[in-house]
Amino acid sequence: MHGNGQRWHEWTSRLIVGILGGAIVIASLWNEWSAIALFVVLTALAWYELQIAFGIRGGWRFVPLILHVLFVFGLSLLWKRSTTNLAGHAQLPMIDLYVGMAIFIAGLLLVCMIGVIADACLRCPQQRTPISWVWAIGWFWLTTPTILWLVGGMMHRNPFAWWTWWLLITWTTDIFSMLIGKLWGKHLLAPAISPRKTWEGALGGFVAALIAGTVLAEIGDCFLGGWQEGLLWSACGAFVAIFGDLFESRLKRWLEIDAMSTVLGAHGGILDRIDSWLGIFYLQWIVISFRGVYG
Repeated sequence: MHGNGQRWHEWTSRLIVGILGGAIVIASLWNEWSAIALFVVLTALAWYELQIAFGIRGGWRFVPLILHVLFVFGLSLLWKRSTTNLAGHAQLPMIDLYVGMAIFIAGLLLVCMIGVIADACLRCPQQRTPISWVWAIGWFWLTTPTILWLVGGMMHRNPFAWWTWWLLITWTTDIFSMLIGKLWGKHLLAPAISPRKTWEGALGGFVAALIAGTVLAEIGDCFLGGWQEGLLWSACGAFVAIFGDLFESRLKRWLEIDAMSTVLGAHGGILDRIDSWLGIFYLQWIVISFRGVYG
């Protein structure tokens, strides 16, 4: 009984922290500038945690943080300034798209080259992976999706509704996966990766995301295809959110750690809280780029 009470206290505490954090995030989305600032800060902190988890110490760990901030801010501002309004449709000039991609690739090459130099100059005993590899992982796992997330939202006719819809899909999946798993979970989803995630919880989170996403898509007018398209992308988003959570759990098992950091106390680190978001950031870019929902 004491163990069950402790677990429910932990879950309730995590839920309260999640609600407060979610309220802050949602509030920042009302303005594009505040959204850019918030996600730059969150992902920069996650970058820092990632390097600490891999054993990178000293001044080298600030190199990718600086590059991350410069590239996310720089490319977001480039696209924001380049976005024109033609007959009510937000469109991104292709020349700026190519320039942005060229700058991004240059940044990836730069961070990897500096990482190779760092490997040659410094190798911590606790470090199991070359610095250049860690930085490449961070660039694709944190910097890339953050840029795509911000640019994708600014391309939409209603950035607030667009950003909010995707985050609520992610949060709904996470919350109901945890709740249903604690109440009725019996069959482990991936025992070698996570001892707590269950098939029942994953299914509960998936169904809850379908319902929430369909309703919110109709209310928020996020998709040109209405609630039917909202249902489709809710299913995709829930799947990606579950996979993103498992990916970070697998990384923590490989590193033999329970959390990326203790900055949030018993709730782990920033990266532990946004792991499900990062795959969603990629997915929303695919949707808005090829579906044309910004019209």
